[in-house]
Amino acid sequence: MPYTPFLISDFQTGKDIGKEPWLLTIDAFPTLINAQVNKGVLEKRKGYSLFAQMKHGAVAQTTTIMGIFTHLRKGLPTLLICDTKRVNKYNPVDATMTDIASSDIFTGSDKDFFHSANWLSNCYFTNNVNRIQKYDGVTLTTPDFPIDSSTSPNQVNTCRFIFVKSDRMLLFDTVESGTWYPNRCRYSGVLVNDFVEGGYTDAPTDERIVAAGWVGKDIGVWFENSFWKLKTYGETNLPFKWEKVTSTDGCLSPYAAAELKDGIATIGIANILYYDGFQLKDLDIPKLRDIVSEFLVANLRYNYAYHSKELR
Repeated sequence: MPYTPFLISDFQTGKDIGKEPWLLTIDAFPTLINAQVNKGVLEKRKGYSLFAQMKHGAVAQTTTIMGIFTHLRKGLPTLLICDTKRVNKYNPVDATMTDIASSDIFTGSDKDFFHSANWLSNCYFTNNVNRIQKYDGVTLTTPDFPIDSSTSPNQVNTCRFIFVKSDRMLLFDTVESGTWYPNRCRYSGVLVNDFVEGGYTDAPTDERIVAAGWVGKDIGVWFENSFWKLKTYGETNLPFKWEKVTSTDGCLSPYAAAELKDGIATIGIANILYYDGFQLKDLDIPKLRDIVSEFLVANLRYNYAYHSKELR
């Protein structure tokens, strides 16, 4: 059989659903099933297998997974997995799960995802419905977070996001003593989880916090119709300050902020947005149709963004 040259290059057309399949150009394709385009190459999507089984006590469950995160203690990682009611610890030796909650401690729905941060050898995590939980590697507890000299042992009912910045623990979108502060960042004292020694800073906007993630050394925070950065200010009485990036591009999905190598991306009002630390713009994906217009707005809270390092 004679040699026939064949060009190997990126797709110029990609997905095209406006024509019958027999009218498509050679590098176009209709809706794919179990396939993807990776770095310009069309390939079969990898399959999947059972990783482990969520348990309530000793009983295996088929509940919805709402959070997967890692507890780090002295450099040793432990994988924690939450559903809508409990939290399990994964054992990599025998690929089994252990219920470390022993009873139902969460009451969130299947759109109340978890957010976590490791702080002072403990893992803190929240679903923005119930009180913040703490895991120290052995015991799961519900810590108290007083914020002033009140006699109440706990004054932080819940929060949406937890970060650690400049040796302080930060809570975003908090409910304090029954009052919701949708634009607040509450911070602890230095190297302690005592919020009496800390304080708070409210973003100068009446919008609510929707999504957040790291952008370099700053925390990028999307509101309903704007985007801000929380920066370290350097003063003891005012360690952080808000800096507005734009007042025209907001976010619709609370957990759709994906932290990338050089920036952060999320689902905007009209497009996929990307911020590189200097400029906020529509994510430039050639030949990509306007997928945001195809989203069901009622289901946007169910979106969860994840950066797959296999598809960089």
